[in-house]
Amino acid sequence: MCARSQSNDRNQRLFVLGLDGVPHSFVERGIASGDLPYLGELARRAGLRRIRSELPAVSSVAWTSFVTGSDPATHGIFGFVDRVAETGELFIPTARNRRADPIWRRLSDRGRPAISINVPGSYPPDDIRGCVIAGFLCPSLDRATSRPDVACQLAKMQYVIDVEAEQGRGSDKTSFLAALSNALAKRRELALWLLDREPWDYFQLHIMETDRINHFLWDVHDDPDHPWRGAFRDFYRQVDALVGELIARISDEARWMVLSDHGFCRARTEVNVNVLLRERGLLNYRFGETMNLDPIEPSSKAFSLLPGRLYINLAGRERRGTVTSENYETVLAEIAQVLAEARNPETGEQVFAAIHRSRDIYSGPHLAQACDLIAVPRAGFDLRAGFRATKAFAPASMVGIHTYDDAFVMAEDILRGDEATIRDVGRRVAEILL
Repeated sequence: MCARSQSNDRNQRLFVLGLDGVPHSFVERGIASGDLPYLGELARRAGLRRIRSELPAVSSVAWTSFVTGSDPATHGIFGFVDRVAETGELFIPTARNRRADPIWRRLSDRGRPAISINVPGSYPPDDIRGCVIAGFLCPSLDRATSRPDVACQLAKMQYVIDVEAEQGRGSDKTSFLAALSNALAKRRELALWLLDREPWDYFQLHIMETDRINHFLWDVHDDPDHPWRGAFRDFYRQVDALVGELIARISDEARWMVLSDHGFCRARTEVNVNVLLRERGLLNYRFGETMNLDPIEPSSKAFSLLPGRLYINLAGRERRGTVTSENYETVLAEIAQVLAEARNPETGEQVFAAIHRSRDIYSGPHLAQACDLIAVPRAGFDLRAGFRATKAFAPASMVGIHTYDDAFVMAEDILRGDEATIRDVGRRVAEILL
């Protein structure tokens, strides 16, 4: 049995299991084929729905939108890398940069215990009633939680914060797959340990290993002759079994939700957006790779950060900005037109499916910190930035990449039916618990 919270009302408790980067279409096929029987049973009980990710479709952005129930202009996490406009410094946002409270903090402030394990964007871990165990940006195990007793258990069980992704790049995936299975086993061990001992009204466990395997073995799932097909399917059977075990464990005690944050597709071509801009005379820079925007020349009209975020080099905002406010709209339209016309020179295929103005999709107090445009690629195009590449198009360096429109959610008696995005789902969670 689970450790009970102060609440005896099952409807006031929620268990959330996140499967990072698992597409709705993949789950649907796995249920139909019988490869994912436990997810299939949950889908029959609660339904399987497709939702969209956040823009950009980056795990740290999407999960922050979920746990805060707000958009990036409210919670302040805009990408895996961000910039300080005044200095040109580049940095990796963490929970220190989050500007809205996650659900576990809001519950804790009301005296209600919560547990969070491995959720992207949770480092440094919040000190709450309950505990947070930080996710993949945490630099060491001794910094993963503020609870000394939980830290001792992490060390004792040799808990894994994240696998080393570089293991997935080689042709022999044996050690990579072993590392994934070990990390998954540690997630299970920790979750069961906490379920046995800790009171909670909210419990979120995040599985990052699904995203990791998809980046380096996504070509397996639709290739029956792939040499690693059996191992790939075995790993997802482990994930499916864990889902079934955990939901069965808590279903008499709390409501539950299983969801992902974005989809996946086969990567075909990398596109360096900064090179596209340079080739069209919109960006001038010195070649090199630095953790700042120093390579950008003042004559530039725009630049890009990962993935597909475009910034006008606006005077008074960017450190070397030269585009005047009077010319802002003209330049913005010019950049959008250039992106809309971009095509793969080898195939003639259009690169971008959509170009959005941030102010049209975000609405929060930190909108001024957002990029000006977000470019959404067509399936198969992996958007890059940086100032080292000399060619706009290059072969893909990873097998699988994120997509915006193929995440999923299944939830027992929680959703209204109008939730279209992971942000909407997170907002609904807050509504039912707070």
